[in-house]
Amino acid sequence: MKAEHSLSQLCAAFDVKRSSYHAWFKAGASQRERTDAALRQKIRTVHARHRGRYGAPRIQRELAAQGDRHGCKRIARLMRAEGFQGICARRFVPRTTQSDHA
Repeated sequence: MKAEHSLSQLCAAFDVKRSSYHAWFKAGASQRERTDAALRQKIRTVHARHRGRYGAPRIQRELAAQGDRHGCKRIARLMRAEGFQGICARRFVPRTTQSDHA
């Protein structure tokens, strides 16, 4: 988009001052984004260590045991962004059919 329009036109369209754009561009990632990136890596390792079976609540408990205390909803949000999902155990269904029909 920046190749098609000048910076002045884009800033005018979004009602942003050029100095604010340059300050935002130079600032880089926020503290929250940096901690989320580190937390994503920890979630990946825990999820892989348990072969994809752990969901957000179990991962949260395991990270809390390691000393990283984060909310379950935050972990679930990061897992969704990564495409991770815990595997649920299959429900037990009793088989009551008799194979002897006599």
